[in-house]
Amino acid sequence: MRPQKLVLDGFLSYGQKQEIDFSKLLKTGIFIIQGETGSGKSSIIDGIIFALYGRIPRFNKDTRKENFINYNSQKCLVDFEFSIRDIKGQNKTYKITRHVPRNGTTTIDIREKSESEDHFKKLLVDDPQRFISEKIIGLPYESFIRTIVLPQGKFSEFLISTPSQKADIILKIIGIEDIYSFVKEETNKRLREIENIEKIYEQKLNELKDIEKGQNIDEIKRKIIETENEINLKRTQIQKIEKEIEELEIKRIEFENNLSKINRLQSIKEEKEKIRAKIQDKTKEKIDLENFINAISLKIEVLEKLYEIANEKSLEEHARELLSVRPENLLREVSDLIKEKREINRKNEILKERSRELIQIRSNIKELSEKIKKLPDIGIVRKVRSDITKLSELMSRKKLINSLKKKEIEKNIEEKDKVLKNLENEIENKQNEIVKLEQEKQKLEEEMKKEEIKKFSIDIRKNLKEGDICPVCGNIFRDKKIHTETESNIEKIKEKYESVRNEIDKKNNELLRITNKRLSILEQKESLERELNQINEKLKEEERKENEIYSIIREYTRGIPELNIIIEKIEEVITFGEDMSEISEILSNIEEQILNCEKEINKLNANEGKISELIKETEKDIEGIQSRILIAKENINTFSNDLKRIESISSNCLKSIKDIKEISKGNDLMQRIVPDLNNLEILATNICETIPKIKLKDENLEETQLYIKSVNELKNKLSESLTDFIRKIEKLINKNKNDLGEKRSELDKISNEIKYYESKVYDIDKEIEKLEPEISEIIKSTENDIKIEIENKLKEITTVKAKKWEDKEKLKEDLLLLNGKKVSLERDLKEIEKKIEEKKDLEKKKMELAEEKKITTIIYGDFSASLGRISFKNYLAAYFIQRILVDYGGKILKEISNGRYSLSTSRDGNIKIIDRYYEGREREPESLSGGEIFISSLSLSLSLALNMMGRAKFECFFIDEGFGLLDQESLEIVINSLEKLAAKGINLGIVSHVEEMKKIDYFSKIKVMKNKNKYSVVELEYESPNKDYREIYESSNKDYIEIQAT
Repeated sequence: MRPQKLVLDGFLSYGQKQEIDFSKLLKTGIFIIQGETGSGKSSIIDGIIFALYGRIPRFNKDTRKENFINYNSQKCLVDFEFSIRDIKGQNKTYKITRHVPRNGTTTIDIREKSESEDHFKKLLVDDPQRFISEKIIGLPYESFIRTIVLPQGKFSEFLISTPSQKADIILKIIGIEDIYSFVKEETNKRLREIENIEKIYEQKLNELKDIEKGQNIDEIKRKIIETENEINLKRTQIQKIEKEIEELEIKRIEFENNLSKINRLQSIKEEKEKIRAKIQDKTKEKIDLENFINAISLKIEVLEKLYEIANEKSLEEHARELLSVRPENLLREVSDLIKEKREINRKNEILKERSRELIQIRSNIKELSEKIKKLPDIGIVRKVRSDITKLSELMSRKKLINSLKKKEIEKNIEEKDKVLKNLENEIENKQNEIVKLEQEKQKLEEEMKKEEIKKFSIDIRKNLKEGDICPVCGNIFRDKKIHTETESNIEKIKEKYESVRNEIDKKNNELLRITNKRLSILEQKESLERELNQINEKLKEEERKENEIYSIIREYTRGIPELNIIIEKIEEVITFGEDMSEISEILSNIEEQILNCEKEINKLNANEGKISELIKETEKDIEGIQSRILIAKENINTFSNDLKRIESISSNCLKSIKDIKEISKGNDLMQRIVPDLNNLEILATNICETIPKIKLKDENLEETQLYIKSVNELKNKLSESLTDFIRKIEKLINKNKNDLGEKRSELDKISNEIKYYESKVYDIDKEIEKLEPEISEIIKSTENDIKIEIENKLKEITTVKAKKWEDKEKLKEDLLLLNGKKVSLERDLKEIEKKIEEKKDLEKKKMELAEEKKITTIIYGDFSASLGRISFKNYLAAYFIQRILVDYGGKILKEISNGRYSLSTSRDGNIKIIDRYYEGREREPESLSGGEIFISSLSLSLSLALNMMGRAKFECFFIDEGFGLLDQESLEIVINSLEKLAAKGINLGIVSHVEEMKKIDYFSKIKVMKNKNKYSVVELEYESPNKDYREIYESSNKDYIEIQAT
């Protein structure tokens, strides 16, 4: 074990956290833990022991929490980090943390990391303490404090322990015990495995005991041969059937070919007939198409002749003259006259309407005059409005006063709430302060108890003499200065205690004052809330009174018919809570309505004169329109001449249409344009019939206008129809020409198809000529119908072939069964041979396992033997005790005792001290003085430390005090020896308060002292090893090297 870091917090005298880094301290090999008596030096070693075992030597088996927790702390924490070598020679680092709360459960946290890992991992174990002592350290508590750490008063225990105890401890320190435990565990495990394997082997051999007797191998081989013969026979039969099937298949193919040829001949003959029929159809289609082409050619000739007639000059001129006649001016004048006549009629209607309106207005004026007489006086209305406005203002002012008072009270309540909140916070703070003072008071009481215990301890020391055993710590009492500060400390604590108690009383009084103030404010708040409720009640009462007043106003105004609007507005104001000012606006509106009525009456009187003037103007307009009608009649006479010209043109058109109809008779194609000619004829006829009607209707302007419009429309239709007729003829000509081209192309296509079918008939005739000789040969070989005969033979072949297939499949199934039987027999044979081989192999392995068991049993017996029996383990223990403790430890003892003492072993294994001053006689450890026991124990510890460093599990040892037992000369010799050993790289921690130890500059130091709070604190001094100093003692390493090699 090599310590790396130790953290103490709240442990014994370490009231505040202290951390010690051993990795720097161990660079000098030996380091010193120094300080005054009671400063807390031994507590560092106690911390290491406590971290590992949960108890410390000074309290023996007493593990109460109060023993370990600092009197000013509520918990203690010890965190110890160290490295240790496992059985495989690998270093592992462990971190063990013990957390002991004053009120709570103690916890142990174990963490581990290997050399290759950067972070610790937590170990979860059922029994942490047992895991640490057995699995990690490998030493029980008692062995650990006898060897690795030598606490105060424990120096002689290892020296005077029994030989078996020494052997057990040294083997555990070196690591041999771990090896023995490992070998013992592994051999025991292997023995159990061997026993289990033996049972398995025995069980399998019992199963295979009668394997050769149960089945005859020769009988199985004979059955396999018989099965193979049957398989060969079946295979021969299958081959014969397959040959017969092949012959039948050849015949079947031959018959199918003959049948195919016959069917082919029949099919091509049928195809030939079909093609001949198609040739006939195409020839007929060709003749029809040629006839159709001739008919189209004839139609084209007729249409071209008709086109020439339609385009003659006389018809074209008729169309142009028809289009040149434009009676628009006449129509426009007639239209204007009709509009003016309608306007006169409309104005006459307006004049009648104005007269009726005038009569109505006069009647309305009379009614309004009567209503105005019935309305109340405007002065009364204005007075009512003024009274209502004043009442409204008064009620609004009262409501505002109550509302402001309500807001003020609500504001006061909010302020009171804030003050109450502040007071509650202040009360909470005072209570927290009182709790803290109570805690401080409790701590002072505890300090006072501790100081009284110290005072009691000083009283005991006053009665002790030098050399007496101290009943408190168990050490030898030396005459030292007795501290007299305890009584003064008690007085100071009492004064502080009284001060704290007075402060608590003061805080309680303040708390009472604040509480009373809070109650007073609560009462004020309740008073304000009551007042607020009263104001709310008053506001409701005012609202009720306001509604009553509005009700009275409604009653007052109900008798005035024309003031119902006012009442409705007032009710609307009450319903929606609007302002009282609207009532005044309503009254103003009523006044305006009365004034507007008077203005309207005056306006109607003025309009009566205007209507009379308008009637006169309308009569003048009627006279002007009548004069314009006379002028229009003259224009109508001129238009009559134009109508005669249109009539003449229409007659000429009718004549041309009759000529075209004569040409179209007897021609089917021309019958398509007959409907168009009929339409043209109807239009021209309508024009001729309409014009005489216009002459008869000249007295009626409106009817004349309609006839003129109809003539104009007929003229336009006639012109358009002539143009469309000519275009249709052009299209018919073009269409017939296109159809003629298409039909000629179709005729060429049909001619080509006929040629293709004829060539195909020629090919079929050739194929028939080829097939007929072959068919005739087939026909000669049969008497019946050839096709039926072939089909019958095919059916017969198919039936025979199917029967052969069935026989073949049956033989295959038999063959499959025989093969399965053969495989099964071969598998049984192999299984039997395998089991016989397995039996031989098991018998061989059983013999080898018995030999291994014998050797393993011997090893297990030797490694399980106790130290009292003769065994390899005892031999190693005796060897290491002799070489490490007696031989090498004796040399160290001889050196630090200036040649006086050395070590030896008796026959029973006990260590003896050889004293040169007594003629080299052996002395029992019990006969030694305190100083002699210390240097002997020191020699053994140094010997173990030197031989274990870098090799075994434990690489660092601790010695607590003991140097004060040496005289000056012995102390100097020990110090010189330690300096020499430090040069060899020993890892040793020494606890001492001796002044001479403090003067050694070569060693690193942990200085322990008390701070102002009486807590132990540490200060680390790191020193670098002196290389020259090590070279001086190079020769002294020979013995050490020799033992390491061993």
